[in-house]
Amino acid sequence: MHILLHLFVISLLTSNAVMGALTHIFALIASIDWVKRIKVTRRGSGFWPRLTHETVTRPWLDYALWGYVVAVTLGALFIADIPSLKDRWDVFAESKWVLFLYGLCATFLYRQTQVKVFLRTLQIVMSLVGVYAFLQTTLGIDWTHKDPDQYRMTANGFWRARGLFNNPMTFAYSVGMVFSGLLPFFLFRVYNKREHLLLSAALLASGVAVVCTFTRGSWIAISLQTVILLLAWQKKRGLRALAVVATVVGLIVLATPALRHRVQSFSSLESNSISQRFELWQSNWQMFLDHPLLGVGAHRNSARAAEYNLKLFGKVGFVNDSHNNVLQVLAGTGLIGFISLTIFMIGLLYATWLRFTKSEDPWSKSIHLGALGTQIFFHAGGLTQSNFVDAEVLTMLCFWLALSVSCKGGSTARTK
Repeated sequence: MHILLHLFVISLLTSNAVMGALTHIFALIASIDWVKRIKVTRRGSGFWPRLTHETVTRPWLDYALWGYVVAVTLGALFIADIPSLKDRWDVFAESKWVLFLYGLCATFLYRQTQVKVFLRTLQIVMSLVGVYAFLQTTLGIDWTHKDPDQYRMTANGFWRARGLFNNPMTFAYSVGMVFSGLLPFFLFRVYNKREHLLLSAALLASGVAVVCTFTRGSWIAISLQTVILLLAWQKKRGLRALAVVATVVGLIVLATPALRHRVQSFSSLESNSISQRFELWQSNWQMFLDHPLLGVGAHRNSARAAEYNLKLFGKVGFVNDSHNNVLQVLAGTGLIGFISLTIFMIGLLYATWLRFTKSEDPWSKSIHLGALGTQIFFHAGGLTQSNFVDAEVLTMLCFWLALSVSCKGGSTARTK
């Protein structure tokens, strides 16, 4: 299992295929753990560990999460216009990340003394991938894709970095969560000097990689979570750090025409990508109005997009997911799934904040604040991109959530 976990951490930034295979293994672990629990308890109540902290006595987060699974399952069974049995299975399978989350929580719970080693592996991989992303953007060097010019921005001569993934946005939200998760370890200085150097390199690489994707939603998300994390760390020092960071970033943007042009495009409502989002948002809202209870089926938004674009705009238009997590879940799973998942996500933010405020040692504080930062980044980015349907992004989120849920305290802080 130790080797599998290392492979899993490496795959978070390198291979969707390996990541997908290992998530199924962790989901199987959760299923086996559940079966064992039924045998040894009278009520067979829930998975272990629960996603709520010891200070939150009622397992209401677990109930909300399984309410979402029930909504997805009901949709797969009873939505009339899902065309085939395979499509119904695909809808049902969209909730398998829940099993994976529980399995990863249980796995990390039994390997607390190895968490620091796994994070070190992540930092090494992030440093290397960050360098590769920088080369992709500045020189167009891309050895891992057959179409290196697919994301070339002809107006300014740069390329949108995508790392080892196929899409810059998927890459942006994955490495952005690495930055969010690692930042508190830098702020609380939990490592020795040599380890702190590697952490600094990984932070720099992840920040540069996000910039190199030219993904505006990830820029907004990483800015918001950085502000919140710095203020949660120490208000006075955090404000000073924010002033320094804002000044440095501002100077870099002013000195780089490509970045300056991309930032200025925020205010252009006429740009193609923004107008396409408006159309997708309207189409997905109409999907919800037509299917308010169970939706059109989890993650079937893109399959119905052409139909609803024709209905509303008289053209097929841009066919894709909703580019908004709220509408993605609302149109896909209806009110039942949306309410359940919203309760879970908001409750998880609150529970993670409780863990952070009640932790006393820097290591635990770093883990919980990092998990909080990844959630903030995920939700902020999800306002303009359906990162909830990106398996790579959702898996990265589960990784940081599992670290927080399984953290017992400061026992891992000094482990080599």
